[in-house]
Amino acid sequence: MSPLMNSPIRSEAQCNIDYRTIHGLGPVWQNAGIFWETHGNFMRNLIYPQDVTAWGMDVYHVETWGDWKNTYENYALLMAIADMDGLDIINRLWRESLPYEYPLQAYKRLRGFSPFELNDHLYDYAKRMATYDISIKSVGNYFRARRADDLQNWLAPIQSTWTILEQDSLSPGHFSVPIHLAPEEFAYNMIPIHPHPDSCAVIIRFKGHTDANPHAGWRYGFVTAKADGTVSRYGETNHEADQEIAFELLPGESAMYFVVMGAPTDGITTNPTNDTWKGYPKHFRFPYEMTISGGSPEGAQAPELFRSQLKNGGHLHPNGGGWVENSTTVANSVFIGPHAIVLGNSQISGDVKITNTAIVRDAQISDQVIIESNACVQEARYRIRHELVVRLFSKTTPFRKCPRPHACASKATTRCTGISKSVAM
Repeated sequence: MSPLMNSPIRSEAQCNIDYRTIHGLGPVWQNAGIFWETHGNFMRNLIYPQDVTAWGMDVYHVETWGDWKNTYENYALLMAIADMDGLDIINRLWRESLPYEYPLQAYKRLRGFSPFELNDHLYDYAKRMATYDISIKSVGNYFRARRADDLQNWLAPIQSTWTILEQDSLSPGHFSVPIHLAPEEFAYNMIPIHPHPDSCAVIIRFKGHTDANPHAGWRYGFVTAKADGTVSRYGETNHEADQEIAFELLPGESAMYFVVMGAPTDGITTNPTNDTWKGYPKHFRFPYEMTISGGSPEGAQAPELFRSQLKNGGHLHPNGGGWVENSTTVANSVFIGPHAIVLGNSQISGDVKITNTAIVRDAQISDQVIIESNACVQEARYRIRHELVVRLFSKTTPFRKCPRPHACASKATTRCTGISKSVAM
C-alpha cells in the first residue's frame, strides 16, 4: 500500500487504540482488518474522488459487505453512510467498536437501530447503487463514469453488474434469481427493467423463498434514472415476502431498475469471531422469484437492445441471430443465440452452441462445446470431441469434472476426451 493510503489508516488505528485505553473499552478492535483497507480507500477517495473505481461493487455486490473477497473496493457503503448519517459515525466505528464486533454490528449498535430499521437503512444504500447516487465530493459522477467505461470494455462488470434472472420456459413472465446470484445479507441485485411500449406501468409480483433459511427476509423496490444516468425517483421500500407492486416511467426518465437486498429478519448473521482469516464463515443467501407484466428484465428484452454498447462493427449470425463482431471467424455450423455475443478475434467452428446471454471474446472453440447461461469466456481454447457445457456465471470460479482440471474462464487449453460431459461453473 502506498504511503498516502497507509498514513490515514495507521492514524485511525492508533486513535482506535488510544480511545479504547482512555474509555476502558478493552483490547484493540479484533475485526478491524475487515474495515482496514475499506477505510483506507474511502479516505483516499475523499481526497481524490476522481480515482474511485466501480468494478469492485459491480462485480461483488451479491456478497455480504465486509467479505474479504472485496474488502479493498467496498468503500461505496461508507460514501453512502457519509451522505446519510455524516462522517462522524464512520469515525465512531473506529473508536467505539467492541473487540469482536463485525463493522455493521458496530454501526447498528451506535445508531440504535432495530434489525428492521437496519434493513431499511441499508436498503437506502443498496438502491443508491443502481445510479451511484452519492453526493459527497461529487463522487457519484466519477462512479457513473467508471461504470460506463467498465460496461464497454471489461467482461467481468459486463457479466455481473446487472443481475440476469432465469426465465421460466413454461411461463415467460415468470423469473427467478439463480441461487448463486441470490444476495447474501445486506448484499443486493440490480435488475434493469425495460417497460413495454404499450404498457402504462410495470407490475411485479415478488415472492421471497422464506424456506431458504431461518433468517430469510428482503427489501426491494423501484428506482428510475434520467438520461444522464442520475437518479430521478425512488419507489417505496417493500419488505413483505409476497407482494405485488407497480411503477411507471415519467416524462424525462429513461431507465428503470428493480433493486433487491438480502435483509435478515433477526439481525446480522455473520459470525464476528470467525472472519475469513480463519476460514470463510457461513453466509446465507436470500433467493426469490417474481412475475413481471408490462416490462422485461435485463436479458429478456428485445435482442437488439441487450448489451447494445458492445454491438459496433458486426452483424447478426445467420444461424441463431446472435451478434458477431466482424473481426471474428464463426462458421455457419455454429449456433449463436439471439442474445449471445461473440467479440474480438474469436475463431469458432464445428457444432459449437453459444446460447442465452453468454459472451465470448478472443477465444478458439471447436467441436461440441456448449456455452450457455450468462457465461463469459475470454482468451480460452476449447476443442472437445464429446460434449462440454460451460456455465460460467457471474463469478468465474472453475469447477471441472475433467481428468485434467484447470481454469476454464481465461487462457485455458482444454482437450478433455473420453467423458460425455464436463461442467465449469
